Amino acid sequence: MFATSKNKITIITFTHFWREAPSTYLIESMLDSIYSKMDINECRHIINYDMKERTPKHLEYLENLKLLKHKYNNNIEITTYNTLRHKRSFVYIKLVEKCDTPYILFWEHDFILKKAVPILKILDTMDKHNNIKYIRFNKRQNKTTQSKDNKHKPIDYWIEKEEDITEIPLLKVCGYGGLPHIEKRDWFLDYCKPLMLNIHIIKQNDLTRAVNKEIYRLRESIGFNETHKQIGTYIYGYMLEDAYVESLDQFKSLEAWGNKTPNKKWRELND
Repeated sequence: MFATSKNKITIITFTHFWREAPSTYLIESMLDSIYSKMDINECRHIINYDMKERTPKHLEYLENLKLLKHKYNNNIEITTYNTLRHKRSFVYIKLVEKCDTPYILFWEHDFILKKAVPILKILDTMDKHNNIKYIRFNKRQNKTTQSKDNKHKPIDYWIEKEEDITEIPLLKVCGYGGLPHIEKRDWFLDYCKPLMLNIHIIKQNDLTRAVNKEIYRLRESIGFNETHKQIGTYIYGYMLEDAYVESLDQFKSLEAWGNKTPNKKWRELND
């Protein structure tokens, strides 16, 4: 097992100008949660600020983001690719290409981690089992989503326990979601990138649509099991286990926090 995750995984986070900016309370709540529950404190962490304007408040938010490295991690880097010039998928591709580690941890600025995650054990298992390409942390209970009659079935409409890999709890799923996840860098560049660059999808400002369109096509033509053998996408945890991550969207106004910082409110909710 790896002694440290520093040279194995790079964290990528997207942030934008939110309601309470230039405050960094929201992203600090995220950082507090993932740095305390995963051994990633020394990893390279690229935070991309989707900076669409250069007003004084936008510039102040940028400066506040730059200060995060002094509080959390000296390896935090701030980039400013915006989705006015580059589609969201293009920005993510550009950031992944900047990474030199075999694994990527994608984590949006408004998701907190609710439970400890053995990141070193996960990476060790992914190294051992080449068929594991992608592992998502769910924001809902790990169970099948009951909507099989929909024309476009949701990602979790069919999930199965992984029986052959026992080192960590995994559930097989045929889908590529934008929730916090770990993925193999080479797999993303070889499989996902070409699909994201597909000319028919180029106008979609979405990280997952093009990949899922191909996965859905495969799933309908060759079935769940054969599709999963090809793409190797998983959910972390046991069947019926509660959510690993939670969105802070509902708390984006400081009033919703009871005039407290999100950090303090988050601690009250999770102590």
